[in-house]
Amino acid sequence: MNAILKQFLLVSSIYLLAPNAGAFGLNDALNTGAMALSPTTEVSGEAQQLVGQLTNQLGVTQAQAVGGTGALLQLAQNQLGQDAINNLSGETSGLSSLLGGGGG
Repeated sequence: MNAILKQFLLVSSIYLLAPNAGAFGLNDALNTGAMALSPTTEVSGEAQQLVGQLTNQLGVTQAQAVGGTGALLQLAQNQLGQDAINNLSGETSGLSSLLGGGGG
């Protein structure tokens, strides 16, 4: 896994574990992520590698890995801003599909 994905996952984990003073919650991210992803979401590039690793290492289905990753990306987008997600998507192919933006 490349260094940018590792950094993203670390930052995402920190934000998930940190107390949240805003009105945004994890359930909002899960609902938004679930709505953005259709059952036929196609994941490609490095994002597909990430989904494969999550499936193998966590013992979840591909749909669960895609949905969970999409929810984490939505949370990161809400917490870090669109610029950070654009930078991450520019460095890692396929992440836009996990955000419901089609194959990338």
